[in-house]
Amino acid sequence: MLVTLPFVMLLLDFWPLKRIAECEVRGAESSRPVTFNRLLIEKIPFFLLMAISCVVTFLAQRGGDAVVSLEKVSLHYRLENTPVAFARYLLKMFWPENLAVIYPMPDKIPAIVVTASVAILIFISAAAWLLRRRSPYLIVGWLWFLGTLVPVIGLVQVGGAALADRYTYIPSIGIFIAVTFGACELAGRFQFHKISSTPLQSRFSARA
Repeated sequence: MLVTLPFVMLLLDFWPLKRIAECEVRGAESSRPVTFNRLLIEKIPFFLLMAISCVVTFLAQRGGDAVVSLEKVSLHYRLENTPVAFARYLLKMFWPENLAVIYPMPDKIPAIVVTASVAILIFISAAAWLLRRRSPYLIVGWLWFLGTLVPVIGLVQVGGAALADRYTYIPSIGIFIAVTFGACELAGRFQFHKISSTPLQSRFSARA
């Protein structure tokens, strides 16, 4: 999963480092254009390590018969399971019930489950995109979650499990970044800290 590190770095360049916005401003003000390519070039070593790691890992797992062929699990089934797995991972972060060591792949995924999962992912993605300027942590956290799960989402099926809780360790960071900074923004907007502290202040002043 750490092979997604270069892409996570690009997300951090967008926010909170704001290096992408800085490049755009400098490019507009100076005669020498500053492009997004600079940020990509500086991460070339990480992309090379990512490619090598992917190849070595795939060959090692295929040699141990861990990689499931398309004859056993069709591409159509994998594409159906992908949005469902994303949605289930997200749900279990906030409502961790029916946890298990192994989540076996069902024989058939109902079409309504696939449709609902796709709709949820599209809705959250659209909301994060629309709010990217006002609340950039939302798009960063959401893309962190989606992107770091891609290597283990089941497009390259390893074993007979539909998903695994251990795969959410790193992706969950993105979700909780969005939740934490969102809660801080709401607290500042509605001044929860002042509302909660007012009764205590009045009590202390009355006793004094």
